[in-house]
Amino acid sequence: MIQIKGISSITPLGLGVEELSARSLLNDKANLLAPPEFYNYKYLSGLNLLPKISQYGCISVYEAIRFAGYAVNSEKDSKTAVIVSNNYGSIHAIKDMFIDADKYGPKGVNPRFFPGTVLNVVAGHISIKFRFSGPNITVSEGVESGCKSLLYAYELLNREDLKRVLVCDLNIFPPTGYKKPVENYLTEFEHVSTILMEKVDEGVDRKEGVSIAINNISESKNEYFNNKIMASEFTPKLLTNVYKILKYEYNSQTEIQVSTDDSLFNIILN
Repeated sequence: MIQIKGISSITPLGLGVEELSARSLLNDKANLLAPPEFYNYKYLSGLNLLPKISQYGCISVYEAIRFAGYAVNSEKDSKTAVIVSNNYGSIHAIKDMFIDADKYGPKGVNPRFFPGTVLNVVAGHISIKFRFSGPNITVSEGVESGCKSLLYAYELLNREDLKRVLVCDLNIFPPTGYKKPVENYLTEFEHVSTILMEKVDEGVDRKEGVSIAINNISESKNEYFNNKIMASEFTPKLLTNVYKILKYEYNSQTEIQVSTDDSLFNIILN
């Protein structure tokens, strides 16, 4: 059996899944994250040495670990995998590097910009920071990245000799001058969210986590589902449902149907 043990989210309203849940109630229109230093995050040292996108990722992952009640490993952990979805987060560092090159020439570029230009830098820094030595994967498939990252994690746990997978869904908008071509493919608001999924023995008390099962539904049965959501809405929807189940101890199962370009997935939480 696979359970969601930890969840976290950084949104324009602040740090925590509670804020993500409150957003819809407040009808808040803020859509940009505060800079990482705004959170004055004291649980992790050396964050200011990392690119901003890696700072967001590390904070979000640690909050999910804390939510699950786990301590950070002091030794390498080969049974934990990391999957990060990153579409446009690296464009900020690429822009800064080009501005520096225009100003000082190619040989005068500040090398601190370069790590942030690489798509898989966030996944790498998460694994280094938390000593995870299992599979390290970056997914970049537009609005479907978060959904496909979770599906990938579910398959990994079912097929590989792993204990848990941390899925970090990084939704950072590109800089203003680069936003227009992709604005139809952005989420409603910036957020960096993490889901900690883990294999557990059958019969484990649900209060310790939320069980998750994912089924691929054939196209011929699509008309059966009336509450399909698009992949871009997936992560906030999943997190708010998991949070409600844990907080209010719902006894009935919750179903989410998420549609990608070529498939429909039925996700059952209980």
